[in-house]
Amino acid sequence: MAIFYLLYSASPKPSHPEVEEIGGVFVNFWISAKTLAEAKATSLAALDANDWTPDEPEEAREVSEAYYADNPEGLSAYRQALRDGIVMIEYVFPPEEEGEPEN
Repeated sequence: MAIFYLLYSASPKPSHPEVEEIGGVFVNFWISAKTLAEAKATSLAALDANDWTPDEPEEAREVSEAYYADNPEGLSAYRQALRDGIVMIEYVFPPEEEGEPEN
């Protein structure tokens, strides 16, 4: 098994319990899987189960422990995925204010 890293941006589904307070989320995954396709399927199921509608992954690649030599947070998540099979970290952001310019 390999560890795959995937990064998504997503918006809350109408069924999300905090749909009115959340503009969206960036979600980082580290997933133990045989293939990238299997890791994507696992990540999409986790997003659906947590009431997120994802965009296409912004990043999706196999990673190794050496990749995180200078990144203690990433290394910790990588090692946790080795133990637990999946790590999902959400970074939620608020909705845009009315009249706020889009970038």
